Amino acid sequence: MSNVQTMKVCTPAAAEREFTEEDYFPAVDPMTRPVGNRILVQIRQVPKKKSVIVLVDETRKAEAEQTVIAKLIACGPLAFKKRDTGEPWPEGVWAQPGDILRVPKWNADRYFVQNPADKDNDVLFATLNDHEIVAVVTGDHRQLRAWL
Repeated sequence: MSNVQTMKVCTPAAAEREFTEEDYFPAVDPMTRPVGNRILVQIRQVPKKKSVIVLVDETRKAEAEQTVIAKLIACGPLAFKKRDTGEPWPEGVWAQPGDILRVPKWNADRYFVQNPADKDNDVLFATLNDHEIVAVVTGDHRQLRAWL
């Protein structure tokens, strides 16, 4: 029998599991509502720490602006409907407010709103067309990575 000790390694993914949903998607008024066939999403926020590394604001903002994970906040009145008749698409509605989505990196109108609970931490929102949703996330969004 060997006398080998097992060491527990803390990976960035394990450290991120300690964050709450509020850390990724703080409750902030987006101050807009989508019109027509547009949807409004809140881009997943980059927590201030990854493992034991504290990220500088410029790095966090750059990663947030290029991420592809978002939470559906609201849908315009024509979202998921035929543009000419207003009837629902045959496929139906595949995303509801509250769903976590993958969205395009660059095909959206993005803007920041100051977080009243954390004035140094702006929240990023985006408005895009309903058909531009890439996928609905069915697992734990914290396991998905989006890099520059």
